[in-house]
Amino acid sequence: QLYSSAMRKNPNSIEAKLGYARCSNILGATSESKKYYSEILNRDKKNLAAVNGLAEILLKENKTKDVQNLIEPIIADFPN
Repeated sequence: QLYSSAMRKNPNSIEAKLGYARCSNILGATSESKKYYSEILNRDKKNLAAVNGLAEILLKENKTKDVQNLIEPIIADFPN
């Protein structure tokens, strides 16, 4: 509820969206969680917290190709 309130006050807050996405995932609302992780990644495709959170969900859904596409920009920056 606090993250929802924070997002209403500042809809562009990455921190609020990350918190909401994490809580949604923990509570089993994965589609809601994916929505907010995706919104963050649309603004910053290398946001590690959002990449990690979304990758975790995608792995549970056996969408390994999507995970690969998601992490490729990170791997390009940190090849070793």
